[in-house]
Amino acid sequence: MISFCQMTMNRLSETKHCVEKCLPYVDKVIIVDGGSIDDTVFYFRNWSQQEPKIEFYIHPWRDQFSEQRNNYIRYVPDHTWALVADPDEWFEDRTLEKLKKLTELGDQKGYTMFGFQCRSVTMKGPERAWEHVDDYWKGLFFKKFPSTKYVGNPHETLLKPEQRPPNYAMVKTDLIYEHVKQENVIWHRGARNMFAGGGGPNLGKKNPRWIRLREVCNELGIKSWHEFDRYLLKGNISDHIKNIMYEFKDLDGWDGSSEHRELYKLIANFAEVVVPFMAAGFILMAIIIMIINYDRVPEMFGIIFKSASAFSLSRFAVGSSASTKRGWVAKARAIATRCCSPPLI
Repeated sequence: MISFCQMTMNRLSETKHCVEKCLPYVDKVIIVDGGSIDDTVFYFRNWSQQEPKIEFYIHPWRDQFSEQRNNYIRYVPDHTWALVADPDEWFEDRTLEKLKKLTELGDQKGYTMFGFQCRSVTMKGPERAWEHVDDYWKGLFFKKFPSTKYVGNPHETLLKPEQRPPNYAMVKTDLIYEHVKQENVIWHRGARNMFAGGGGPNLGKKNPRWIRLREVCNELGIKSWHEFDRYLLKGNISDHIKNIMYEFKDLDGWDGSSEHRELYKLIANFAEVVVPFMAAGFILMAIIIMIINYDRVPEMFGIIFKSASAFSLSRFAVGSSASTKRGWVAKARAIATRCCSPPLI
């Protein structure tokens, strides 16, 4: 028996694609939803009523990847095979066609886990912009034992069973799965992974930068990734978070550096949208103030040009005494303060 398992949330089109592709090759489909607000829940509830192979469950997302994966593992019968994938991990037809033979090989040789090689694919809309077969195999097809479970967050590991067979190790195959992402979506995913667990293998409390970020978020009343995501969308980002991200942006040579940079890029991306509106607002306010105080505009420009001229002469004067220079500097500061202060309305 083969069960296809996937956790999802607000990823209807990708999850639908995965299920449609795997359904003819498996005996059971287990979908665990973390609380989607798109049509995922309605779609799969309806589909599960029509298709007896599909089982659909809701387990609220708690920023814990291993916990959510264990939620679908629990529905896989013991000593049967589980094929697992995220919504952005797609299997080639040839890989799916070989599943039955792999289970037979596993039963004959005592193998309990098969690794598929990753092909990374970057999409630009419906078109493939880039792809590459990586030197990386992932154990996405394995036999489930009573003690099988995932640990770690966000990059989880499948624990070996307590009573494992002698050949319990991943057997690499020449079969392919594709890791498919749209351009720039890695920014958002990296930010999610950074917030959830610190980024990379150096996770959680092992990562002091993660601790600082979560402490600041707790002060702001932000307890989950979804709250943090909504907070970033508002655009009024705390200076403390900006400062932390600024420190992270160029760090290299330690685990998780890329995901910290992705979080910085995500914040910077929001800033690119918000800052122009802020600048436009300041300019509009300045224009309104000038219109209200139009009678003082000539005086203001007169002070600016007169002060600039006087300051330039003092700066390039030859043989001026130190006390004279200090006097000019003090006068320039007083003029600048006067010019920069907003007029009374």
